Amino acid sequence: MRALMGLIKDRHGTWCAQQRVPKRLQVAVARLLGKGKPKQVYLKRSLATKDLRSANIRAKPVQMEFDRILRDAGATVRKPSGAPQARSSLNATEIRLMADYVYATTLAWDERWRVGGREELRRSEAELREILKHDGRELGALAYSYQELPPHGWSGSQLANSRAELDESLPSMREALALGDVSAVQDEVLLALHAFGIDLALDSLSRPLLGIAILRAYVRALQAIGQRNDGSPVETPEVLITAKSAPEAGGTSPNFLMIVASPKSPVAGSPVRLKATAPTCPGLRDKAPRMTTAVGLKHSVGSPAAMPSSAATKGSATK
Repeated sequence: MRALMGLIKDRHGTWCAQQRVPKRLQVAVARLLGKGKPKQVYLKRSLATKDLRSANIRAKPVQMEFDRILRDAGATVRKPSGAPQARSSLNATEIRLMADYVYATTLAWDERWRVGGREELRRSEAELREILKHDGRELGALAYSYQELPPHGWSGSQLANSRAELDESLPSMREALALGDVSAVQDEVLLALHAFGIDLALDSLSRPLLGIAILRAYVRALQAIGQRNDGSPVETPEVLITAKSAPEAGGTSPNFLMIVASPKSPVAGSPVRLKATAPTCPGLRDKAPRMTTAVGLKHSVGSPAAMPSSAATKGSATK
């Protein structure tokens, strides 16, 4: 088996996904990631495995996340010079709603994969091939063949892989929560801000408050996925984001209202009812959870332009 393009080993022999940032986007990517660097030359994330097969599976959604970051950075480069300044703070309601959004979208992704069966894999493969085609890359071998998967739901192997991956990711996230290490959910924070159309200043005192709220929500979501893996009936909240008023002074977003409601039980194989519409925020993207080994692929919910995020690893997306 050959390694996918962009896979490298670190000095410990652990596989990592790496992608060079185009020179014109290096400053924009650095600002988007909020790591305090003047420019970002590479995007890099540990795949937390020394096994090549597992690395190839985990690398695909990570590479898709890299592509999303580059597109978002490109969009900021093309913004007019008269764009409003970043907001300096968030209120308590905004923080709570964004944390609820992360919880709901994580469970929505899990439910979509859990009930989708082989047709969900087929749709996901087609989208991923199209995305990689634009970058001159090809999709490697799939984690599962169509014949292995049931028409609806997961195979026993997929469920076992989901349980194994959760055994790695949940303790890691709990440790981060115990330490107050909000960098563990930096991707979730960025995507929640993007979904709500908020450009928050990097030095805002609200950033760590938002980070810890989202970290708590993400840990709760992983715990809920664990309950689903044990056969417990855990509902997926339905999310609707809609513009409520004009943009605030000194900020880039309207005042958003998010409605979270418990949906009816979805029909197996149908899209989870996850709505995310913000007329003043074009290019809205939804976040997929990091647990991807069970399905082998991820694909977007909602907007056709939506892009999923990282694999089930706690590593940073930077170098």
